[in-house]
Amino acid sequence: MKFYELVKIVREAMSHPNLLITWEAWMSSPCEYKMPDFTPENGEFNGRAGKKLLSLDAFHHVVSNKSGTLIHINLPNPEKFAAYDLKCMNPVHGLVLDCEKEDGKKEADILIAPDNTCWYRFTAVKELMHLYAGTAKDALHPNADDITRCAKDSRRIIPTREKELDDETAAFYMAIEVLLPWSLREQVFFMRQKHTEYQIARAFMVPLNIIQHVFRGDDSNYSSLSFETNMGI
Repeated sequence: MKFYELVKIVREAMSHPNLLITWEAWMSSPCEYKMPDFTPENGEFNGRAGKKLLSLDAFHHVVSNKSGTLIHINLPNPEKFAAYDLKCMNPVHGLVLDCEKEDGKKEADILIAPDNTCWYRFTAVKELMHLYAGTAKDALHPNADDITRCAKDSRRIIPTREKELDDETAAFYMAIEVLLPWSLREQVFFMRQKHTEYQIARAFMVPLNIIQHVFRGDDSNYSSLSFETNMGI
């Protein structure tokens, strides 16, 4: 998959209404999963109030409807990971287990390794994008070790306009495009003038090193490539 193809898929997915909610709505919603140890900082910085971020719950429903699959996002469960013996912990974080019931209905389990709320959201979106784009590979597949290796390598692959990206790398960048959508990208960069990268990461509930990956475009070329591609769609 080329970069412009993955951006088109994300833009289609994000065209559905009500995917972005305010921070206040996210905090108060029991449907927006937060790790058990999650607590907001005392004296929240004023750049967060009223800002919007992705509703993982709403996005989950969009992907379920698009893929025709009943999707279960499982709570972080190290015992379940260990039971599958998939060597699928950091930096892979998550995996999809597909199954088809006797009545022909499709179901999929997304397992997420224990971490923090921001990584939980990023990992869930990455695995959901596999299902949305039709690139999900069952973690119990005979080539599961190859999938795990590709997932580990996905962060190190630098995208270009013409490079063909493997499914894991494409899902990694689609997750960034979903959690920091084009409609909010100007806001993300504007916040950089007054707030730290950590504060911006917390405002959008994404991992800090994802924000760093976006901002430090000199190393990855991602920022400029994403801007040019989105502007062309």
